[in-house]
Amino acid sequence: MKKNLIFTLCFIILSVISCYGKSRIVFDKTEHDFGKIRANAVVKYTFKFENRGSDTLFIEKIKSG
Repeated sequence: MKKNLIFTLCFIILSVISCYGKSRIVFDKTEHDFGKIRANAVVKYTFKFENRGSDTLFIEKIKSG
């Protein structure tokens, strides 16, 4: 009984801690197809996203496919 109580309390505490103060990035789209483009053409697309978490979202590195 004591082990079950300790396990349950640890689980609850860890669940609360893991939910508190996290950032969560959500994109409208994660891919974009430019289709056929001419050589040396300049193309541009803006990915829209938002932070749906409760903490500040820091973007440290961006890498294209």
